[in-house]
Amino acid sequence: MSSHSDPRQVIEAAATKPYGFMPFRPGAGAGGHCIPCDPHYLLWQLRARKVASPLVDAAMAAIAERPARVAGKARDALAARGLGTTGSRVLVLGVAYKPGVSDLRESPALEIIDLLTAWGASVAYTDPLVPRLERRGTVLHSVDAPEAVDWDLVVVHTVHPGAALDWLERGPAVLDVTHRFPVAATGAAV
Repeated sequence: MSSHSDPRQVIEAAATKPYGFMPFRPGAGAGGHCIPCDPHYLLWQLRARKVASPLVDAAMAAIAERPARVAGKARDALAARGLGTTGSRVLVLGVAYKPGVSDLRESPALEIIDLLTAWGASVAYTDPLVPRLERRGTVLHSVDAPEAVDWDLVVVHTVHPGAALDWLERGPAVLDVTHRFPVAATGAAV
């Protein structure tokens, strides 16, 4: 396979083996108070002792790069539809760092919103557990009826338990970083 293979295809191929397998799919990044932060304490101590840690360094760099990669994929998805990023209406579905919580600590969605906004998109979000958030001095409120708006792109970031997603099948272009939809439906693997 080339270095640009769809990670979903690689994971599906690995899952065909008859022994224990647990799939881990690339998403928008790691959020919360542990994974994106705690390894830096280890790295700080290792660097103080001049001990190399290439695996941890590479993992943390990959985690840090994910939100920008997703924002770039969103830009590509808009371009594939003949739309520029500037002025496009983009909805981020779910901004909490994981399903079932209202916690925004280190949520990749925040960086995705910031990047798309900086690139000129009109960005909104919907998240029943996060009614409002502040980004760069602007207060955003969760969109209550996202299915009623004609979005140019919906970035599916966090899907809370019990969320109704059937409206996504009826219209907007979707970039799914949760791997809930078939790749053909989203048009882009992350």
